[in-house]
Amino acid sequence: MGLTWYDDWVEILGVSAMLGGIALSLITGSAIINYIVIAICGAMTGRALYYRRYKLKMWLILIIVMFLLGYLIGNRYGNDAVSLLVFALSAAGIYRAHLKGAME
Repeated sequence: MGLTWYDDWVEILGVSAMLGGIALSLITGSAIINYIVIAICGAMTGRALYYRRYKLKMWLILIIVMFLLGYLIGNRYGNDAVSLLVFALSAAGIYRAHLKGAME
């Protein structure tokens, strides 16, 4: 009745991403470093979403949201709304740059 990798891999990866987000945000020592780290994570998200744009699956969105939720839970420095905005803007910026061909 427990978790099996074959049946519950999305939930296992989602919780792992959440724990990774909490750990990553606890490592940051200031608000500026927090915003830089979340911008880098947003950029990687934008790149992943660009490469999966034609075959986007719900599991990818779930893992990204779980990571972001974990990061915001563990966020000690900086504002959560600003962190969320920085994440969204960097993800959208990288996605748009890929669409325009600037990241080839």
